[in-house]
Amino acid sequence: FEKNENVFRKGLQIAEVILSTLSREFSDHANEFIKLKNFADFNYQINSLYNNYYQGKKITIIIDEFDRYIEQSDLECQFNEEDNEYKLVDSIRHIHTEEENIRFILAGFTVLWSHLVGTGSSTLTTKGKNPFKGLADYEAVNDMSRKKAKQLVNTLNTDLALEFENDDLVNYILDKTGHHPAFIQGFCS
Repeated sequence: FEKNENVFRKGLQIAEVILSTLSREFSDHANEFIKLKNFADFNYQINSLYNNYYQGKKITIIIDEFDRYIEQSDLECQFNEEDNEYKLVDSIRHIHTEEENIRFILAGFTVLWSHLVGTGSSTLTTKGKNPFKGLADYEAVNDMSRKKAKQLVNTLNTDLALEFENDDLVNYILDKTGHHPAFIQGFCS
């Protein structure tokens, strides 16, 4: 990072990708990238887009690897010597509150989990505010049965172009990961 340069822009680029993806079908400038000034602009544009093109429909926006947003946003704020208020999270909460047919699924691992349960950011928790708190119902991904875990390994085998010469290696993976899907995925990647 270079001090005060808007490299990551605290998640605005994620908001821009969401808008660009949702508007691609309806825009005369489908390949033109949307540039946002701030999160209020994101809230306004996504609500306008919904009202103009998606009215009455349910939209689910999945943001995978949300841990990366948290970590990158933390780094940017630390570098710029400012508190991280996770404005993207506030924006997501605001958008869903205004239009309940727009919902977000945030997929992450330990970093997202620690923020959801309130142990993630010491800066926010000492100030008594945590934008993640009460944001969503969260679910831990629990261990799978051995049969289901084996099916997952075999699916990853095809998706990741892995080759297992015998079942012993698959069994080794299952034993080492304890049948936990996130560990299986991490082990195989």
